[in-house]
Amino acid sequence: MNPLILFIAGGHSFWVGVLLISLIAVNSSRKRSLLILKTIALLAGLILIAVSMTPIPYWWYAMLGVAAVYWMWIFRRKKSLPDRESMAVRGIWVCVLSALVLELPYALLPRLASPQTRELVILADSLTAGLEEKDVTWPERLAERVDYPILDLSHVGAVVKDGLSMIEDANLDSQLVLIELGGNDLLGSTPSQEFHDNLNRLLQTLSEANCTILMFELPLPPFRYDIAYSQRTLCNRYNVQLIPKRYLLATIVGEGKTVDSVHLSEKGHEKLANFMERLLKPVLE
Repeated sequence: MNPLILFIAGGHSFWVGVLLISLIAVNSSRKRSLLILKTIALLAGLILIAVSMTPIPYWWYAMLGVAAVYWMWIFRRKKSLPDRESMAVRGIWVCVLSALVLELPYALLPRLASPQTRELVILADSLTAGLEEKDVTWPERLAERVDYPILDLSHVGAVVKDGLSMIEDANLDSQLVLIELGGNDLLGSTPSQEFHDNLNRLLQTLSEANCTILMFELPLPPFRYDIAYSQRTLCNRYNVQLIPKRYLLATIVGEGKTVDSVHLSEKGHEKLANFMERLLKPVLE
């Protein structure tokens, strides 16, 4: 898989962009060569943040745009205006610090509480289900290691809409539900509003069943802010714990972890089983 795509889809470009922008606020020097470098860092940072599709609220992007334009306008003037230059630098710092406040919680692994019903229900696509019957999938590997009921409802080609049909006969009542769906919606032609509506119905149904819900955040290509925003918004609405997207990418990045750059190999299933065992340890004990 292209390293550049992974850099963007995993959300790393957002943090690198924020870092580059913060560099221009380190000092207020008007030395020409330094101003050129700072301008390049600012523009590069803005581009990296834009392509990251990080679903921070629109007002933050607007605030960052205003702060960036104001900084360039003030520091490109021939006459120095110390008060306004100080204001421009403070504006950049406000954007950087607010980005940390808004986004850092989504970069951390969730802490899970034990559900009332002792069972893990998995709603997933072929990344979990595997491509062939002979595949020993990560849920099967996890089930061999822990004394905890696991119901794997994953199947090949599943999209978010299929999540509702998966749970029709599952008799849900306060279980822990893990969702690994949405990848096929992105690869296919599911419109963003349909994705939003389908995910809303699925999460609402699980919430009404008093389930503890855990979901993998989707690694997104550029220009799919709509999908990212829908997932974050709905997960916040239904108190769904999101697993940062870099952890899912870590299972498919690297030699031998997939059979076709998307579906897990034996090594990939083993790595994901190890990760889920660590993540769910407070619940599984």
